[in-house]
Amino acid sequence: MAFITADRVKDTSTTTGTGSITVSGAAPTGYRTFSTVLSAGDTFYYCIQGQTTAEWEVGLGTYSSANVFARTTVLASSNSNSAVSFSAGTKNVFITLAATKTLQIGPSSTPVAGSVPYGTGATLAYSAVGTAGQVLTSAGAGAPTWTSVSGTGTVTSVAVSGGTTGLTTSGGPVTTSGTITLAGTLAAANGGTGLTSPGTNGNVLTSNGTAWVSSPAGGGSGTVTSVNVSGGTTGLTTSGGPVTTSGTVTLAGTLAVANGGTGQTTASAAFNALSPVTTTGDLIIGNGTNSATRLGIGANSYVLTSNGTTATWAAASGGGSGTVNSGTSGQLTYYASTGTAVSGNANATISGGALTLGVAGTTAGSALFSGSTSGAVTVKSAAAAGTWSLTLPTSAGTNGYVLSTDGAGVTSWIATSGGGGTVTSIAQTFTGGLISVSGSPITGSGTLALTVAGTSGGVPYFGSASTWASSALLAANAIMVGGGAGAAPSTVTTGTGVVTALGVNTGSSGAFVVNGGALGTPSSGTLTNATGLPVSTGVSGLGTNVATALGVAVGSAGAVVVNGGALGTPSSGTLTNATGLPISTGVSGLGTGVATALGSAVTGSGGVVLASAPTVTNPTVTNYVESVVAIGTVTSSSTIALTNGTVQTATLTASTACTFTMPTNVAGKSFVLLLKQAATTGNGTATFTGVKWGSAGAPTITATAGKMDILTFIADGTNWYGSVAQGYTP
Repeated sequence: MAFITADRVKDTSTTTGTGSITVSGAAPTGYRTFSTVLSAGDTFYYCIQGQTTAEWEVGLGTYSSANVFARTTVLASSNSNSAVSFSAGTKNVFITLAATKTLQIGPSSTPVAGSVPYGTGATLAYSAVGTAGQVLTSAGAGAPTWTSVSGTGTVTSVAVSGGTTGLTTSGGPVTTSGTITLAGTLAAANGGTGLTSPGTNGNVLTSNGTAWVSSPAGGGSGTVTSVNVSGGTTGLTTSGGPVTTSGTVTLAGTLAVANGGTGQTTASAAFNALSPVTTTGDLIIGNGTNSATRLGIGANSYVLTSNGTTATWAAASGGGSGTVNSGTSGQLTYYASTGTAVSGNANATISGGALTLGVAGTTAGSALFSGSTSGAVTVKSAAAAGTWSLTLPTSAGTNGYVLSTDGAGVTSWIATSGGGGTVTSIAQTFTGGLISVSGSPITGSGTLALTVAGTSGGVPYFGSASTWASSALLAANAIMVGGGAGAAPSTVTTGTGVVTALGVNTGSSGAFVVNGGALGTPSSGTLTNATGLPVSTGVSGLGTNVATALGVAVGSAGAVVVNGGALGTPSSGTLTNATGLPISTGVSGLGTGVATALGSAVTGSGGVVLASAPTVTNPTVTNYVESVVAIGTVTSSSTIALTNGTVQTATLTASTACTFTMPTNVAGKSFVLLLKQAATTGNGTATFTGVKWGSAGAPTITATAGKMDILTFIADGTNWYGSVAQGYTP
């Protein structure tokens, strides 16, 4: 057990109340745990500080067991330097130096060469600087001073004499340097024995009145044949004696006062036997240390007074007499005014052990309790008080219990059931997006503030059934369209004049034409559907013979070919869509083997490549996107599969080691793993089976909460090879 001071020892705790503190045993990065520097029984100065509260405490702790210490002595705290009853939440706990236990240099003291530190009580000060040859002298209090030595000289010779002690000296005098040696036998008068040897074995050291001598032990030897005990004049009796071989002599009887007893067999009689009183009314008073005497009864109406040394009886003086006016039976008396007259008061009466305040039907009763420093509290009945009794419980109750009545005025302590207690913290959260909360939690006083955050110029929308989001900036004077479930609305860019046309009444010039409405006389346009249009006069810009063809019945020679109709045998044309076209005879201009390939099954030999695992030689792929596979949160193990994609993401469980099993090793295969730590705690670790790493060895996954490492793997058919880039913030 030792007192320990140590640097950078820090941990956290969720302990509540005023008892011992239990820390987590996991120090933050860059700090040491308590268990690395402390052993059971060690003491140290600690500091406890609430992360989200104003609670703090500094004191002397005793390390009782692994990660547990007692708050032995509180030196300073947010609870007026008393033990803090810590509320729920995480606290920082660390070893510190207590200010009240640290010897400090006062602000007006600065050490200089040659000065000497001295204590002024709570701080250090420094003396003035002396001169060569001076000595430091204490004045008994205050600062020591430097003093010049007087009476200096040079010692030229030193000798020693044994005097009458019996001791002799040799080697003196010493005039330069040397040793003076003592010899001889120290006399009894000087604290010795005067003897030069211890004597014979079994001898004892005795005095003959002049000197110490070694002589045989007195009494010689012999055999005790009988032992008896007598009570003498003590009042005690004995039985069992004499003892001639072995046995016990037993005492009985009553020890007399003269021998330190009471001479009595009961407590009352013993007190009377020892008491100095002799007359009824006598008092026992002290007359010295562990001593008492009798004070006889005083004269009639005398009072017991003190003269500062002892107690005496004396006649009463000053304010002790007066006249009692007539009153009613049971009324309490009081001084109605300064003087000696005493009167009764009908508002305060005593009857049958009950104190009554007030007069029924006239004056409501009340009791006033004054504070010891200021203020007063008045308790009184209602004007129409009713008639009932209040019976208090038989105990002080349990902390936090409330007083409850049984309906007949008999009260008891009960635990609160809803609504009772002290609110120590109020918090507010909002998980629906857009709105953030500040000022939470409130543990004393404060304001909860809600802040709406979105995109300026955007609109709020439901990103899910319970989550708000803000769209991007919507373009000015544009039409907004929905994005579908979970997607943000956006604007559609309109053609010139569309927005203006939306503001014109239907049927008016410049308005949109509704289904069945009149076109008016547009200057230009593309007509995609119309009825009753005269082909010969209502359409301009037709090619040669088009109007004529439009007038020929479908299926007749010279008519327009409709969807699904026969083409006949056109001399030329561009076919953009057709079914049933014979590839081998119906299409010209194809490259060598193309018609054959188009006639083969897509999964067969010689067909167009659409297989799930084709071999493509020397292709050029521009701007491709790989599928991303979200593995999710992994625990202690996970098997990686490349079936759905070669870019994969995973999140480690906080403070958990995960073993990843690699996919089948195929030469040329590769994939990327984006490995993240948990958002709040971190400290997850990962290992990968059957992976070879570079010269630095397997990486240590970044432990910081919310960070991400990017691991890249490639196979050669025998091994997987890994590399890593670390410390990204997603």
